[in-house]
Amino acid sequence: MNGFGTDVVAAYSTGNRVHSFAVLFFLNMSNAFAVYAGQNLGAKKIRRTEEGFKKVALLILGLSIVAAVLIFLFGEQFVRIFISSSDAQADSVIKIASGMLRITSFFYPFQGLIWLYNNTMRGMGEVRIPLLSGIIELTSKVGLSIILAGIFGYIGIWYAGPIGWAVGMLPSFIRFHSGKWKE
Repeated sequence: MNGFGTDVVAAYSTGNRVHSFAVLFFLNMSNAFAVYAGQNLGAKKIRRTEEGFKKVALLILGLSIVAAVLIFLFGEQFVRIFISSSDAQADSVIKIASGMLRITSFFYPFQGLIWLYNNTMRGMGEVRIPLLSGIIELTSKVGLSIILAGIFGYIGIWYAGPIGWAVGMLPSFIRFHSGKWKE
């Protein structure tokens, strides 16, 4: 990231501030569901856990789509909140950060779902699978950042994180849908 200059670094930092607000709702929903899943598993209410998961997944998908639409339409205005108009590089930073947000917001459903799957597994006492998921997500992000930045410039980095969410979700997705957690 640093190799692309101060404008890109500032844009990444600013874009992440906006991103953090945009994903708060579905992050908190997935955190809350961890408790629900653990309680229902402990009470041996497997069906309730599965039905709750489906409902929360739909809610998270809906929230992530709403957040993506808001970011896509108003991302530049949100970025401007964090950038001083007197900054000589403001226009460049705003343009780059807005582009980053448009790309990453398209993948918000994957981020919402990776959190939901991993938090559900953690809530039910399955800690190894979310750990594996996190390792896969992180190594994908880092590896793809290097590879995609070499091919597409800093814009490749904007895609690396979201692809990492999708790839990292696979272990928890497979574990949850295999039903082995019910045993």
